[in-house]
Amino acid sequence: MGVNKTQLPVGAPTCSCVSSGAVRHTSHTRRDSSFPKALLNQLVREWPLPCRVHWGKGERMPYAYSILFFATYFCAQTVAASNSATLKQQPSQEESPINNKNVVKTLVYTNKEFGFRFELPRSWKGYSAVVSQWQGGDGRTYQAGEPMPPPVVGPLISIGHPLSTEANPRQNIPIMVFTKAQWRLIEQDKLIVSAAPIGPSELGRNAKYVFALPPRFNYALIDGWEEVNEIIQHHPLQPFRPR
Repeated sequence: MGVNKTQLPVGAPTCSCVSSGAVRHTSHTRRDSSFPKALLNQLVREWPLPCRVHWGKGERMPYAYSILFFATYFCAQTVAASNSATLKQQPSQEESPINNKNVVKTLVYTNKEFGFRFELPRSWKGYSAVVSQWQGGDGRTYQAGEPMPPPVVGPLISIGHPLSTEANPRQNIPIMVFTKAQWRLIEQDKLIVSAAPIGPSELGRNAKYVFALPPRFNYALIDGWEEVNEIIQHHPLQPFRPR
């Protein structure tokens, strides 16, 4: 039986494939001297078939493999260029910092008597600070005629938003000040400062005082309560030694 052969130019890239112990030489239909030889050799070495490319005389590369190698090469180049462009479009943290006006702390309320600073966002410029008293007791129920101990009291500092008015109030920031002895009573449920079933929430402490938020201070959900919640979440109170 005769075998049809295709006349090809000498010197084209070739491939020797081993199959069932036989060596077969299959030829290119066209020579392309611009194809990168190193890449072609690497692709063939990594190919699952036992193929090796030789750039010598008398050996030919299968036409189907040459098409596959060309397609793989250009696909790899396209993916590399796409990845490079993607990396260039992603700025570093240093180049594009996040600036949230609601959490940028530019104002500081300082209370030297009790020893703390409270940081506020710039939108609170012109804030007010009013000092009043909180009041509490032991939580017991006393019968008529039974003597009652005097109430326990302490400072309550309310930091008010500059846009808050009597007609249109906004949520303020109330800070209760306890001595260490009073706070121990709070922790033991022997000092009750609210009808709420929970106690005050600690904001910080120094050597003499403990600073806390009243229970459910924002329960009314008036204007500005979300902003106050956000301020509190950023730990704005910094205690120091009182005078």
